[in-house]
Amino acid sequence: MDVTAEVLRARTRASLPLPGSGRTWERWAALADVAAESLPLAKLVEPHHDALAICAELDHPADPDGTWAVWAAEPPFARLTARREGDAWVLQGRKAFCSGATLVTHALVTAEAVDGPRLFALAVRQPSVVVAEDAPGWVGPGMRDAGTVTLAIDGHPQLTGRAESFERHADGHGECIAVLSGRDLAGVAQSWDADPTINLRGVTLEDALSALFTPLALTLTITPAAAAAEVQGARR
Repeated sequence: MDVTAEVLRARTRASLPLPGSGRTWERWAALADVAAESLPLAKLVEPHHDALAICAELDHPADPDGTWAVWAAEPPFARLTARREGDAWVLQGRKAFCSGATLVTHALVTAEAVDGPRLFALAVRQPSVVVAEDAPGWVGPGMRDAGTVTLAIDGHPQLTGRAESFERHADGHGECIAVLSGRDLAGVAQSWDADPTINLRGVTLEDALSALFTPLALTLTITPAAAAAEVQGARR
Protein backbone atom coordinates (compact mmCIF):
# COMPACT_ATOMS: atom_id res chain seq x y z
CA MET A 1 0.00 0.00 0.00
CA ASP A 2 1.23 3.49 -0.87
CA VAL A 3 0.74 5.69 2.19
CA THR A 4 -0.45 9.13 1.07
CA ALA A 5 -1.64 12.12 3.05
CA GLU A 6 -5.21 11.29 2.03
CA VAL A 7 -4.90 7.66 3.17
CA LEU A 8 -3.34 8.71 6.48
CA ARG A 9 -6.02 11.31 7.10
CA ALA A 10 -8.79 8.83 6.38
CA ARG A 11 -7.31 6.26 8.76
CA THR A 12 -6.89 8.75 11.64
CA ARG A 13 -10.40 10.23 11.74
CA ALA A 14 -11.77 7.66 14.18
CA SER A 15 -10.98 8.41 17.82
CA LEU A 16 -9.40 5.79 20.07
CA PRO A 17 -9.81 5.32 23.83
CA LEU A 18 -7.21 7.31 25.76
CA PRO A 19 -4.50 5.45 27.70
CA GLY A 20 -5.49 4.93 31.31
CA SER A 21 -9.20 5.01 30.51
CA GLY A 22 -9.65 1.31 31.17
CA ARG A 23 -10.00 0.46 27.47
CA THR A 24 -6.38 -0.22 26.54
CA TRP A 25 -7.21 -3.46 24.78
CA GLU A 26 -9.63 -1.58 22.50
CA ARG A 27 -6.91 0.88 21.62
CA TRP A 28 -4.35 -1.80 20.91
CA ALA A 29 -6.80 -3.89 18.87
CA ALA A 30 -7.59 -0.93 16.61
CA LEU A 31 -3.88 -0.30 15.99
CA ALA A 32 -3.27 -4.03 15.42
CA ASP A 33 -5.93 -4.00 12.68
CA VAL A 34 -4.07 -1.18 10.91
CA ALA A 35 -0.75 -3.01 11.29
CA ALA A 36 -2.25 -6.15 9.75
CA GLU A 37 -3.08 -4.06 6.69
CA SER A 38 0.20 -2.09 6.43
CA LEU A 39 3.07 -1.72 8.88
CA PRO A 40 4.26 1.64 7.44
CA LEU A 41 0.70 2.96 7.78
CA ALA A 42 0.53 1.71 11.37
CA LYS A 43 3.83 3.46 12.07
CA LEU A 44 2.10 6.73 11.18
CA VAL A 45 -1.36 6.10 12.61
CA GLU A 46 -0.11 5.19 16.10
CA PRO A 47 1.88 8.46 16.63
CA HIS A 48 -1.18 10.45 15.58
CA HIS A 49 -3.19 8.92 18.40
CA ASP A 50 -0.21 9.14 20.76
CA ALA A 51 0.04 12.88 20.07
CA LEU A 52 -3.66 13.40 20.76
CA ALA A 53 -3.32 11.45 24.01
CA ILE A 54 -0.31 13.53 25.08
CA CYS A 55 -2.15 16.77 24.28
CA ALA A 56 -5.16 15.57 26.26
CA GLU A 57 -2.98 14.68 29.25
CA LEU A 58 -1.33 18.11 29.13
CA ASP A 59 -4.68 19.82 28.60
CA HIS A 60 -3.31 21.31 25.39
CA PRO A 61 -5.74 21.87 22.49
CA ALA A 62 -4.97 19.81 19.39
CA ASP A 63 -6.32 20.64 15.95
CA PRO A 64 -9.03 17.98 15.48
CA ASP A 65 -8.80 18.27 11.70
CA GLY A 66 -5.02 17.79 11.65
CA THR A 67 -2.87 14.72 11.25
CA TRP A 68 -0.22 14.45 13.96
CA ALA A 69 3.19 12.89 14.49
CA VAL A 70 5.55 12.60 17.46
CA TRP A 71 9.26 13.25 16.80
CA ALA A 72 11.32 12.82 19.95
CA ALA A 73 14.52 11.16 18.71
CA GLU A 74 17.63 13.14 19.66
CA PRO A 75 20.70 11.65 17.94
CA PRO A 76 23.92 13.66 18.29
CA PHE A 77 24.05 14.44 14.56
CA ALA A 78 20.69 16.23 14.46
CA ARG A 79 20.11 18.81 17.19
CA LEU A 80 17.04 20.99 17.54
CA THR A 81 17.20 23.93 19.95
CA ALA A 82 14.54 26.22 21.37
CA ARG A 83 14.92 29.77 22.58
CA ARG A 84 12.46 32.32 23.89
CA GLU A 85 11.90 35.56 21.98
CA GLY A 86 9.27 37.68 23.70
CA ASP A 87 6.10 35.63 23.96
CA ALA A 88 7.19 33.20 21.25
CA TRP A 89 9.41 30.14 21.17
CA VAL A 90 11.83 29.84 18.27
CA LEU A 91 12.97 26.42 17.04
CA GLN A 92 16.16 26.03 15.05
CA GLY A 93 18.28 23.13 13.87
CA ARG A 94 17.54 19.63 12.62
CA LYS A 95 15.21 16.86 13.67
CA ALA A 96 16.00 13.32 12.57
CA PHE A 97 13.79 10.24 12.13
CA CYS A 98 10.69 12.29 11.27
CA SER A 99 8.31 9.66 9.90
CA GLY A 100 5.48 11.04 7.81
CA ALA A 101 7.03 14.51 7.62
CA THR A 102 5.55 15.21 4.19
CA LEU A 103 2.18 13.69 5.11
CA VAL A 104 1.21 15.15 8.49
CA THR A 105 0.04 18.65 9.36
CA HIS A 106 1.34 18.86 12.93
CA ALA A 107 3.88 17.19 15.19
CA LEU A 108 4.94 17.12 18.80
CA VAL A 109 8.71 17.64 18.77
CA THR A 110 11.34 17.73 21.48
CA ALA A 111 13.94 20.49 21.51
CA GLU A 112 16.73 21.53 23.86
CA ALA A 113 16.17 24.82 25.70
CA VAL A 114 18.38 26.61 28.22
CA ASP A 115 16.48 24.99 31.09
CA GLY A 116 16.47 21.52 29.55
CA PRO A 117 14.39 19.56 27.02
CA ARG A 118 10.93 20.83 26.13
CA LEU A 119 8.03 19.57 24.04
CA PHE A 120 6.51 21.76 21.32
CA ALA A 121 3.52 21.52 19.01
CA LEU A 122 4.76 22.34 15.53
CA ALA A 123 2.76 23.24 12.43
CA VAL A 124 4.68 21.27 9.83
CA ARG A 125 3.43 22.77 6.58
CA GLN A 126 5.24 26.06 6.57
CA PRO A 127 8.26 27.33 4.62
CA SER A 128 10.51 27.27 7.67
CA VAL A 129 10.18 23.46 7.94
CA VAL A 130 11.83 21.63 5.04
CA VAL A 131 13.34 18.24 4.30
CA ALA A 132 17.14 18.28 4.72
CA GLU A 133 18.12 17.06 1.27
CA ASP A 134 21.74 16.44 2.29
CA ALA A 135 20.75 14.00 5.06
CA PRO A 136 21.12 10.26 4.31
CA GLY A 137 18.02 8.40 3.18
CA TRP A 138 16.61 5.17 4.52
CA VAL A 139 17.24 1.76 2.95
CA GLY A 140 15.01 -0.25 5.33
CA PRO A 141 11.55 -0.51 3.76
CA GLY A 142 9.66 0.18 6.98
CA MET A 143 11.24 3.55 7.66
CA ARG A 144 11.46 4.41 3.96
CA ASP A 145 7.83 3.59 3.19
CA ALA A 146 6.72 5.64 6.20
CA GLY A 147 8.40 8.68 4.65
CA THR A 148 11.05 9.00 7.36
CA VAL A 149 13.33 12.00 6.76
CA THR A 150 15.47 14.56 8.56
CA LEU A 151 13.94 18.02 8.80
CA ALA A 152 15.73 21.36 8.79
CA ILE A 153 13.84 23.94 10.82
CA ASP A 154 14.54 27.62 10.23
CA GLY A 155 14.43 29.39 13.54
CA HIS A 156 12.54 32.57 12.76
CA PRO A 157 9.58 33.39 14.99
CA GLN A 158 6.16 33.24 13.38
CA LEU A 159 4.49 36.61 12.91
CA THR A 160 1.11 37.81 11.66
CA GLY A 161 -0.13 40.99 10.06
CA ARG A 162 2.94 42.80 8.77
CA ALA A 163 6.13 42.20 6.83
CA GLU A 164 9.29 42.43 8.93
CA SER A 165 11.23 44.50 6.41
CA PHE A 166 11.19 45.88 2.90
CA GLU A 167 14.36 46.92 1.14
CA ARG A 168 15.22 48.28 -2.28
CA HIS A 169 18.73 48.20 -3.71
CA ALA A 170 20.52 47.85 -7.03
CA ASP A 171 22.33 44.69 -7.99
CA GLY A 172 25.62 44.53 -9.90
CA HIS A 173 23.82 44.97 -13.21
CA GLY A 174 21.99 48.11 -12.20
CA GLU A 175 18.68 46.32 -11.75
CA CYS A 176 16.47 47.39 -8.88
CA ILE A 177 15.76 44.57 -6.42
CA ALA A 178 13.03 44.58 -3.78
CA VAL A 179 13.64 42.27 -0.82
CA LEU A 180 10.71 41.33 1.39
CA SER A 181 11.14 39.32 4.55
CA GLY A 182 8.57 38.29 7.10
CA ARG A 183 6.98 35.05 8.21
CA ASP A 184 3.58 36.64 7.77
CA LEU A 185 3.95 36.09 4.03
CA ALA A 186 3.64 32.31 4.02
CA GLY A 187 2.67 29.34 6.10
CA VAL A 188 -0.47 28.11 7.74
CA ALA A 189 -0.43 30.62 10.59
CA GLN A 190 0.18 33.79 8.62
CA SER A 191 -2.01 36.60 7.33
CA TRP A 192 -1.59 39.66 5.15
CA ASP A 193 -3.27 43.04 5.69
CA ALA A 194 -3.64 44.38 2.17
CA ASP A 195 -5.99 46.30 -0.06
CA PRO A 196 -9.46 45.10 1.03
CA THR A 197 -10.57 45.02 -2.61
CA ILE A 198 -8.06 42.20 -3.28
CA ASN A 199 -9.19 38.88 -1.87
CA LEU A 200 -6.07 36.95 -0.88
CA ARG A 201 -7.50 34.38 1.49
CA GLY A 202 -6.80 30.81 0.41
CA VAL A 203 -4.71 31.69 -2.64
CA THR A 204 -1.08 30.70 -2.99
CA LEU A 205 1.61 33.07 -1.78
CA GLU A 206 2.98 33.35 -5.32
CA ASP A 207 -0.40 34.48 -6.69
CA ALA A 208 -0.94 36.84 -3.76
CA LEU A 209 2.40 38.57 -4.18
CA SER A 210 1.87 38.78 -7.93
CA ALA A 211 -1.46 40.54 -7.37
CA LEU A 212 0.18 42.99 -4.98
CA PHE A 213 3.45 43.77 -6.72
CA THR A 214 3.10 43.10 -10.46
CA PRO A 215 1.32 46.47 -10.89
CA LEU A 216 4.51 48.04 -9.52
CA ALA A 217 6.54 46.40 -12.32
CA LEU A 218 8.42 44.20 -9.85
CA THR A 219 9.68 40.77 -10.88
CA LEU A 220 9.06 38.12 -8.22
CA THR A 221 11.49 35.35 -7.32
CA ILE A 222 10.14 32.94 -4.72
CA THR A 223 11.16 29.50 -3.50
CA PRO A 224 8.87 26.63 -4.61
CA ALA A 225 7.99 25.68 -1.02
CA ALA A 226 6.92 29.22 -0.16
CA ALA A 227 5.14 29.74 -3.49
CA ALA A 228 2.73 26.89 -2.79
CA ALA A 229 1.79 28.08 0.70
CA GLU A 230 -1.71 29.45 1.15
CA VAL A 231 -2.38 32.91 2.60
CA GLN A 232 -4.74 32.82 5.56
CA GLY A 233 -7.18 35.50 6.55
CA ALA A 234 -6.34 37.55 9.62
CA ARG A 235 -8.28 36.72 12.77
CA ARG A 236 -9.95 39.82 14.23
